[in-house]
Amino acid sequence: KIDTKKEDIEAKELSFVFGTNRINCELFFPFESSLTHLDESSCIVCTMCELCDNKKRLDEWIQYNQKLGFSGIIIFSNDNEENIDEMKKICKKYEDYVSVVSFPYKALRKDIHWNNIQRASFNIGCEAFKNRCAQIALIDTDEFIYITSNPQVSIVDFMKGKGTCVIQSNIITNKGIDDVFNNNVLSLCKYVGPNKYQKIILSTGELRKQKNIFICTPHKGIAGGKLLKKTEIIHYHCWVNKRWEYNDNMPILNELEQFMNG
Repeated sequence: KIDTKKEDIEAKELSFVFGTNRINCELFFPFESSLTHLDESSCIVCTMCELCDNKKRLDEWIQYNQKLGFSGIIIFSNDNEENIDEMKKICKKYEDYVSVVSFPYKALRKDIHWNNIQRASFNIGCEAFKNRCAQIALIDTDEFIYITSNPQVSIVDFMKGKGTCVIQSNIITNKGIDDVFNNNVLSLCKYVGPNKYQKIILSTGELRKQKNIFICTPHKGIAGGKLLKKTEIIHYHCWVNKRWEYNDNMPILNELEQFMNG
């Protein structure tokens, strides 16, 4: 039995609070106190990544989502201690807009896919913030959402009155096979590939109603979710260089770069 007051746990990773007649435990996370400006209408991003390629991409991705109108970003840094510190330095200038959470965990067995750790981070993030915002988007740092119906509308305003939403997606890629990226993904990844995946923005109201829910995938909504048309909103996933091969039949996409620079 561990009795711990919430205000006494700022320096701890986890605290377990047990009542004498309770079966479940209540978890508190130090990063819950971040993003102090959130309110009941806020829409945030929850993601997990390593620094590696993101060292030269992360700034652009954060700035894009800030311009899109997301209220804040939680990044679970699944990396070694040195790279986690470097990521925190990159994000420091964004102050209370971005919270970097040290999450250096790996699967116990080599045959367990890394995305199981990602799913765990999503659930921790959603549990921590489900009472502090209206929606949580589960997207990666090589993914971009674009409001097709009206690019000038913020994601917060677009999502008002909507429950959990499922967004349809396309791959986008660059023309080269060995391009060097330095926060210029949107100026290089302008070629549209096939339909791929779906991504969700979760309604925290629905999360609160469904107790003990576990988010198994960022590609499907809880209890279905509403599938939105691409003419309303679309999700783009950047597969760069050799990950997806460019061909001359690919449509050109200028909207993301124009939005970013507009």
